Amino acid sequence: MKIAFFSTWHGRGTTTNAIITAINLAINYNAKVLLTHSQYMRSNLEDAFIQDKNNQENILNFNDTGIDSIERLVKSRQIQAEDFPNYSISVIDNRLDLLPGSKKSNIDLFSKDIEKSILDILNKANQYYDFTIIDVNSGIGNTLTKKIIDDCDLIVYCIDQSEKNLKNFFEKDIKEINKDLVILLSRYDENSKCSTEYVKSNFKWHDEIYSINYSTRLMDNMNNHSILKFFYSCNREEDEFFLKLNSLCERVVEITKNKDNANITELQLENQSLFSLKKLKELFKLGSEG
Repeated sequence: MKIAFFSTWHGRGTTTNAIITAINLAINYNAKVLLTHSQYMRSNLEDAFIQDKNNQENILNFNDTGIDSIERLVKSRQIQAEDFPNYSISVIDNRLDLLPGSKKSNIDLFSKDIEKSILDILNKANQYYDFTIIDVNSGIGNTLTKKIIDDCDLIVYCIDQSEKNLKNFFEKDIKEINKDLVILLSRYDENSKCSTEYVKSNFKWHDEIYSINYSTRLMDNMNNHSILKFFYSCNREEDEFFLKLNSLCERVVEITKNKDNANITELQLENQSLFSLKKLKELFKLGSEG
């Protein structure tokens, strides 16, 4: 299942939502997940996982890691679905891989090459992974973004609780998306006028609208390059956050099963909304985060 996380505006939590969804799917389901992005140069996606700056540069500048290496295999027609883990960073062993973005110094060269190869890359990844999650550039007018959106099986559209932005989306931008669509209100404020129920009613949306609450600790872990710690050191005050994230992931899995007839089952953890470091260490090899 190829899933694009997308917004028509910058700064709507799209990257963060893609990251936490990928981690939650990898933790809760018997599924392999690939997380990548289509940004030029490095995005916040890589930064969220790699703590040590020197180690980060060494990993991301290594020639055989990242989307550029996969692109070369596509050009030479040597790409195999099983190649992806060899060119990715293992975040959760055998469950979540991170495919870093391009290291090309010329944006025109990047755009030209990636637009030719991106669909082959994603389709090959889709043969190996149960979920291929792509954090795409914002804006309908971006050629690469449009190509990815048109190819993906599911769009998770990230938007804030601005009534002006919501109105623009439901009256205009939504017409450009002809795919299965999940609407996600980012950095959700329970006290805002534009609640999920208000949005559904006001804009005559008959499907579920999902939300992810704003979390200071989540943002701190993102900024500290230690996003996994947010999951294995959570507390009971964050139950509502994880319940909403689990609800989003359940919908993604439901759509995947309906489309692909995939055999994806939920792992039986002691508590689905709270994770302990001990439990995660039993299930996964977490590397430097453990």
